[in-house]
Amino acid sequence: MNNQPGSVEAWIDARIGVAGDMLLGACLAVGADLASVQRSVESATGGTVSIGSREERRGSLAATRALVTQLDPLASARHRNLADITSLIRAAGLAAPVEESAVAVFTSIAAAEAQCHGSRIDEVHFHEVGGWDTIADVVGVLAAWHDLGWPAATASAIGVGAGVVATEHGALSVPAPAVAELLIRAGAPTMAGPLRLEAATPTGAALVAHLCEGRWGEQPAMTATRSGYGAGSADPTEAANVTRLILGTPLPSAAGTDPACEELVELTCNVDDLDPRAWPSVVEAALAQGALDCWHVGVTMKHGRPARQVFVLCRPEDATRLRQLLFTHTTTLGVRWRSTSRQVLDRRFVEVVVQGQPIAVKIGESDGVRTVAQPEWRDVERAARVLGQPARVVLAYAQAAALKASGDPRHSP
Repeated sequence: MNNQPGSVEAWIDARIGVAGDMLLGACLAVGADLASVQRSVESATGGTVSIGSREERRGSLAATRALVTQLDPLASARHRNLADITSLIRAAGLAAPVEESAVAVFTSIAAAEAQCHGSRIDEVHFHEVGGWDTIADVVGVLAAWHDLGWPAATASAIGVGAGVVATEHGALSVPAPAVAELLIRAGAPTMAGPLRLEAATPTGAALVAHLCEGRWGEQPAMTATRSGYGAGSADPTEAANVTRLILGTPLPSAAGTDPACEELVELTCNVDDLDPRAWPSVVEAALAQGALDCWHVGVTMKHGRPARQVFVLCRPEDATRLRQLLFTHTTTLGVRWRSTSRQVLDRRFVEVVVQGQPIAVKIGESDGVRTVAQPEWRDVERAARVLGQPARVVLAYAQAAALKASGDPRHSP
């Protein structure tokens, strides 16, 4: 494919789970060239691994299963450290983004393993993730991503599964320690289930974290062009064991052309059965958890019932956490959301003095031209109490002082 970097948008839907082979299957499902992937994998593994694919069903969904066949199982059994794997990758003649990303992914896994086991990164010997099949998964996914045009990726919350998994370190709770450490380091939103198995593997977690580079949340604004499912090896009954990948073209937006603009998410829900005294705590909790703004207004619902409609404005990476906050702090049964954009003025604070009382004033400017000078209300109230004057009078003095201090032409001495 000949896409230019940044011309393709991707959403990795890993809410059921993600493993290296699942993500590879999803990449092949949306059109990554299998032959190109195979060439990269052969170079990295010395021709001891074959990559294939076939269509399988997971639940009611048609999905692509990536097949990694080891032609020399004895060679794969060797335990390798980070230096071993890095040497293999560096000597493979891979495309530069694939080579650097593969080294970065294995380095992140080694760092997580070292943290979990209390060792140095150079002392970590890979077991499950050191075989040819895992090297093939990592190189295969990155080669496929390169073939797809290296999309700018956003990833959903990661479904880690539940239960206990058998490893070379013995039985471990899900998520396995390395998976938990990788996702913590990446700042990834995570959740258990719905599968009672190891739904997220270290390889899958490291790949997603590397590709999305901290962009976590719901599907970004795009014109979707392709969608595909990568099948996991297990076929449980409780949910389709797949990782979904959606590709598209980014929608033009003000945030894409104006550095003063940014893409945000607006969450909202209607609530008609919450004690009105609880609403201040809802707003305070949302702001404390990273919301950029939170407000609520009166609405009338069906049967003429009065209700409140609450809104939360946040960055995309905070949307999952704040959506859960609305479920926790209100009685809503559902939350809606939409992508939105905002433009903000350059902001700074100055301090003015009104009859001996300091008051902070927020200044808003556009291209160096002041458009807003707004005293902080709490400072105004405090000064008014000390001076024994009405707050509106102190506010007027503070605004005039701010305009005078800046030489604003609207100020008349």
